[in-house]
Amino acid sequence: MTGRFPTPVNAAQEPPTRARAPTSPQPAREASIPCPTSNLRSDTRTMISERSLTAGGGDTLSAVAEREHPAARAGRFVRAAARAGAAAAREYEKQAAERPAPATVSPAVAPPALRTNDLLGRTVFVGFILALLALALAALRVETLLGSHAARLLFRLAAAVILLVEAYLLTSNWQGANQRLAQRLLNRVWGSRGAVTRREKSFARVLRDLLTLVGIAFLAGAVFELLAATIGSS
Repeated sequence: MTGRFPTPVNAAQEPPTRARAPTSPQPAREASIPCPTSNLRSDTRTMISERSLTAGGGDTLSAVAEREHPAARAGRFVRAAARAGAAAAREYEKQAAERPAPATVSPAVAPPALRTNDLLGRTVFVGFILALLALALAALRVETLLGSHAARLLFRLAAAVILLVEAYLLTSNWQGANQRLAQRLLNRVWGSRGAVTRREKSFARVLRDLLTLVGIAFLAGAVFELLAATIGSS
């Protein structure tokens, strides 16, 4: 009997399992190091979102969480600077309007020019020309061309007198003789008037000083002619 019927299988008995193939060991995953920047950024976004939700702006969560674009920030700064500049310009215009108007300065009245056509003015001018001529002839020793001793002596004495008189007028400025001679030249420069500006006054002063130096040269020539007429002739 046992040979015809197979041995019944027990339901509780588990069927034999197949042998599993050995699996290769999986590599261990590296431990991820948390980034402090990402954690800080996530915490900031969480706080911003919580504040937006508590204020009733749940729709603005994504807009607030995003960072402001650099171009938008630059535009905001430019607009602020423009507003500040406009305010400063308005304030400056206001202060300029409140300032009193500058007082108009009347042009300075030119002083009258010294007289150059009177007797003294003509005498000084003619004597200046004669003194220049006498000094040039004395420097060239023209008296040596004269034949007689009396003629040479007379020429030297006349040159010495002319040089001495003109030297006295220019160096002492008697009755404004130096200024009258300088005014004759200044009349040709800026007209028949006195010096007004600082530059004109400086130019007139320098011209009078130059005439004084010319008078000293005339004095030296007069002394030379006197010595030549007295000591040199003996």
